[in-house]
This record gives sequence, structure tokens and C-alpha cells, in this order.
Amino acid sequence: MPENKTEKDGKKKTGLDRIVTVVLLAICVALAVTIIISMLGNGSGSAELQAPVAEEASALVNVSAVTVTEGPFTKTTSLNAEVFDDSNTVSVTTDVGGKVVEMNVESGDSVKAGDVIAVIDPSTAGATYRTAEVVAISDGTVETVNYHKGETVSAGAALITIKQPTILKLSTALPERYIGSISEGMEATFTSVAWTDRVFTARISEIDDTVDTGSRTVGIELEITGDSTGLKAGMFVKLSLITEYIESCITVPTSAVSTFLDEPVVFVVTDGVAHRTSVVTGSSSSDVYVIESGLSAGDLVVTAGDPGDGAEVNVL
Repeated sequence: MPENKTEKDGKKKTGLDRIVTVVLLAICVALAVTIIISMLGNGSGSAELQAPVAEEASALVNVSAVTVTEGPFTKTTSLNAEVFDDSNTVSVTTDVGGKVVEMNVESGDSVKAGDVIAVIDPSTAGATYRTAEVVAISDGTVETVNYHKGETVSAGAALITIKQPTILKLSTALPERYIGSISEGMEATFTSVAWTDRVFTARISEIDDTVDTGSRTVGIELEITGDSTGLKAGMFVKLSLITEYIESCITVPTSAVSTFLDEPVVFVVTDGVAHRTSVVTGSSSSDVYVIESGLSAGDLVVTAGDPGDGAEVNVL
């Protein structure tokens, strides 16, 4: 029987559906292949990108480091001090009374100990003529002449006064907390704004017996032990005084010490790896810490660089 129109339309629709299905399947396959290829390509790129990341993770960190040693530790304290003249004026007296027959000096003359400055005639009428010499008892400069030739003096009278040579010293006030760490004879250095290229030396010569209750300081004096040329009484100077001395201890530069969880730490390099190490610090100065525990002589400690715990390092 001839097919009716409905049957023909059904067959046409079925054929069209099959074509659409095939096309859709082809598109899906093409998309799947594209996605796979893309994923493979991305995987290869990721591998290429990961290589530098892995290389960066294993890169060496450049650091500076020092080897820990054991030795003395000296702490200095800076103080303001003043230069003063500690010389005295002395009187030259005569042991005998009589007439001044010679006066060998005038005001302003320089004299040395033992120089004859005057001659006294203690003779009396009817007695044998004899004279007595009066000598200088100190080096210095004649400041005053109290008697002149022809005048009569009594025993014990001061014939002249001598200003002794200038003796420059330093005076300063030291905080009482340092009293226990200083003693007479300790060395010091000082500088002056007038001579910026020179370092002068001094030694503690006297320590006051009492503490000033207002300033809580103790007065000390120092004698200048080296060349004092150019220094003048009244000058202010900057004094560096040793206020702590440890004969043997372990020290590290201040740059080596940092904090981790509010505790002092250093980085010790062992076999090319930096290890964060806790330490106990003691006294310190402007450039070093005393390490009471946590380090041993011979340890290699990082002083510059930021390695992190466990990082591989290259010591410059």
C-alpha cells in the first residue's frame, strides 16, 4: 500500500534526528579532544613554571657570619669631665732671722728646687760673721717677693711664694651604680672638641668617700698620663671610663642577636644550614652582647642576612 503522508513525515523526522544526534556527538568528541589537549598543554606549562619555583625554594641565602670566640669583655661609660689645674702655691721660709744680704729672684722668675733664692746674715754684734742660704723647695715660677736686700727678717718668715708648674687633671661625677666597678689606677681615655683628631689618656687618682645625695653621683679625679699639650684648665672633655670588665666570656656582635617570641635568639650555621638558637644575654656595650648560655666557642653565627630557621645559606 502506498505510504500515507503521516508515515512519510515520521520517517523524515527520524532521519533528521539521527543527523542531529551524529552532529552533536561529533561536536562533543571535538570538544573533549580540545579539552584534553588543553589540559595536557597546561600540565606541561605548569611543570615548566614549577621548575623555577622549586629552584627558588632551594636557593641559598647569602649571609655574613662570624666565628664565636671566648675572651675579655670591657664596657665603657661616657661622661662629661672638666680639665682643672691641680698645682699649688708654696711659700719659701727662712729658718734663721737676720738681715737679707742677697735676694736672687724677682717676681716672674722661673726657679728649680735647690736654687739659692736669698742669703741671710744672722750675725749679731761681736759674733763671728756667717751667712745662711735659703733655697727653693719646688720648681715653679716666683709669684711674690716679700723681702728685699737690706731688710731684716725673722725666723719662719716667708721670703717668696712659688707657683708650682701646671698639673692638669680631670674631674667628673660618676653615677653611684658604677662605684663597685671602678678603683684607683684604672685607665681611661678622653677627647676634646678642640682636638678632634687626638685621644688623650688618663688614670683614676682619687675617688670621693661620699655620694652626693642630690645627684646620686660620686666625684672622681683623674691624672693625665700622656701628652697633654694643647689642653687648658677649664676645658670640657668627653671621658670614656671602663665601668665593667669580664676577664673571659663569649661575646657576639649586637647585629647577631634578634628576638623570637620575645626571647633573644641567634642563627647558628651548621653544615650550610642556619638554625635558630635561643641564647641568654648578659652585659652589653654599644657593639657586643655577652652570651651567658646557648653558644660555644667555635660556633658560626649569622650577623647579617635573614635566613630563617632551617634555610640553606651561603656565608659571604
